[in-house]
Amino acid sequence: MLSGQSLGDIPESDRQYLIDLGLLERRPSGGLVITNPIYQEIIPRTLANSSQDSLPDLV
Repeated sequence: MLSGQSLGDIPESDRQYLIDLGLLERRPSGGLVITNPIYQEIIPRTLANSSQDSLPDLV
């Protein structure tokens, strides 16, 4: 979703749960968008945490 590619095999119930929470909404033209500008920053950062945490410390 973040890269604009297909979501793959994610159950509809999981997507609906995020919509019900207000984190995502369906566009009238199709597709999902992150609803709140704060979430637009926090969700990608949170999803990237595990990748960032596995990088070596270069300091």
